[in-house]
Formats: sequence, structure tokens, C-alpha cells
Amino acid sequence: MDWIAVGTLGASVIGAVGALGAGVIAWLVYRQQKYADYPAISVEITPEDTPNWYLVEIKVLNQSTVHWKADKASLLAPSGAKLVNFFDATRVNDGAGNDIVRLDLTETAKLTSDAATYLTVAPAGTKGNQLWLGSSDRHSETLFLFMPPSSSMQVKLRFRICSTEAKQRRKTIDISRTLIAHPAKATA
Repeated sequence: MDWIAVGTLGASVIGAVGALGAGVIAWLVYRQQKYADYPAISVEITPEDTPNWYLVEIKVLNQSTVHWKADKASLLAPSGAKLVNFFDATRVNDGAGNDIVRLDLTETAKLTSDAATYLTVAPAGTKGNQLWLGSSDRHSETLFLFMPPSSSMQVKLRFRICSTEAKQRRKTIDISRTLIAHPAKATA
């Protein structure tokens, strides 16, 4: 038996296993860094005082080194439900010079399953002025959701954001929630 050949073969096998292990570790680190370079997103949906209306608060915390902006908010289900952005909702003056959102005056027939989005966030670590949209690394998009009285309480939303880099990156977030019964529905 040629022990030199066996030793060489053993060293080759050990080297190949070591290279494979290094490749797996490199892939895991790459995958972790790839997802760490996207903003973190959380969503809360709560009933509004107006029957059949819900507040959708989408909060974004940027963890990357580039600006991100909201691209689109869409309602996938249920059919008949509608979305409107906080800035586009019907407003009235309260007599003291303040504009207040009046969802009960909003014409739902004119709304669609898509809502305009205005959110922008600055790179991670940026401390900004709260009055200036997109000057900080965290921000939120506020939407109102209209649910027809006979619709399912299962809601599916899609929220898309994109980076402002030359080679734009997109992130699509599908949100599924079971809504809490609206207080007005529970008493009816």
C-alpha cells in the first residue's frame, strides 16, 4: 500500500471539506448582511371612531446607508375595501384654524384599492427634524382603510419601498392581518 498516496488523498479530502465549510459560512454571512441592508418595517391596524374605518400605521426604520422612499401601497383583499392616505383624506376646518380628518365625509366610491404614499427615510443613524419629511432614519406612513360592512375581517396589504440609489433596489412587504371587530359592529 502506498501511504504517501493515501496521505495525499486524505489531505485533499480534508481540504475540500474545509473549503466547503468556508463557502457555507460565507454564504450565511452574505445572506445576513443582504437583509440587514434593508429597512425594518412594522404595521399596526386599529379601528377608528368612524364605523367601518381603520387606521393603518406603517413604521419604517432604515438600517442601510442609502435613502428609501415608499413606492406603493395596495390592498389585495378583501374586495370592496378601499385605502386612502392620511394626507388625501377629507378634511374640514374646525373653526379654530385646524384641519381635521373627517372619514365620515369621505366619498368611498371615489377611493380605490391603491393609496398614494409619501414616506421617505434617510440613511441609518440620521437624526433629523420631525417637521421635515425624510430627514430622519425613521418615519411612518399613515393610511385609512375602509371595510364594507359585509366584508371579511381578513386583510391583505402590499407595501413597496425602493432605494434612491442609481441601481434601485425594491422591497415588497405583504401584510396579512385579521382585524378586530369594529366597536360600531360589535354593538350593532
